[in-house]
Amino acid sequence: MGIEDIKAQVQKIQEEKLEKKGIKVVKEDIQAAEFEWIKLNQELAGIGDSGTVQKGETSKEKFYRKFQENPLVPIGAGLTAGCLMLGLGKFARKDSAGSQTMMRGRIAAQAITVMAMLIGVSVQMKKQMAKSSP
Repeated sequence: MGIEDIKAQVQKIQEEKLEKKGIKVVKEDIQAAEFEWIKLNQELAGIGDSGTVQKGETSKEKFYRKFQENPLVPIGAGLTAGCLMLGLGKFARKDSAGSQTMMRGRIAAQAITVMAMLIGVSVQMKKQMAKSSP
């Protein structure tokens, strides 16, 4: 069974589903929708029109760039995760007072992280507005 056979079966199943819903099946519509889906997947994967993979930034490079733009967000996320882990550890050891303290710390760290995100978004919006205005 080749790829063409699989494509034909998928198309047949799609046509049957549409017919069950009472939608008139037009093969060009299905092919156009499939083409748009393939195009979107290629764009998300970084594949250009020529079929070659475009050189983009790696996840590590993206992390460093984002960290430089707004360092408080990853720091706040780390603090939140740390407080949560310590709080769960204290909870497991039946230290309710310590667990409560760590959970309050987690909430404070989350609040700081959300505020840092909002500040970062507003700063980025101001930079974009400054770039776009003459």
